[in-house]
Amino acid sequence: MRIVVEIRDASLQAFAARLEQLAAGRGRALLAQSLNQAGKGIRHQSVPAEAAQTGLPVGTIERAQQTIEATASSLSFTILAKGGNVRLKFFGPQESGQGVVAHPWNKSTFYHRAFTMGGRPGSRVPLRFGGEVKMRAGSSRLPLKTVRSGLFIPDEMLSGRTGATLNSASDALVVPILLSRLGSLL
Repeated sequence: MRIVVEIRDASLQAFAARLEQLAAGRGRALLAQSLNQAGKGIRHQSVPAEAAQTGLPVGTIERAQQTIEATASSLSFTILAKGGNVRLKFFGPQESGQGVVAHPWNKSTFYHRAFTMGGRPGSRVPLRFGGEVKMRAGSSRLPLKTVRSGLFIPDEMLSGRTGATLNSASDALVVPILLSRLGSLL
């Protein structure tokens, strides 16, 4: 004697159909959507943190970063950062005494013999360098060199407060967003 119990429930069949959708490739698209949403949230949190860490304006940090979104075939959300040895013009330089004061890493730093203006004391005018901070390359009047801060945006993205923000935001966003999207599908 054999007893067979068969359960036919409409909601169970709908659940099985959704699981089949995941297996048929819908799952990779869902993962890509989740990664993109979490990646945008992570970037949204890391840009102000990096601006506070470096002393650069938020707009400058946003322009220095580019994102490559995840797809179903490539499950990777990438934030590319560019910007090497940032020029002092981005750190609010001001002439003072025998040089220029700028604020890389949000610290006032004095650059001796650097200048943004020309002319005799008392009648100095801004030079046409677009706000660049210049310094003489030798003992003569010319050539001039552009003064740089020593700050590299990609390096700053992985260190200090910005690196901690990237790690904590990724832990806090990726899994909950993925579970939420999976729950809505199932």
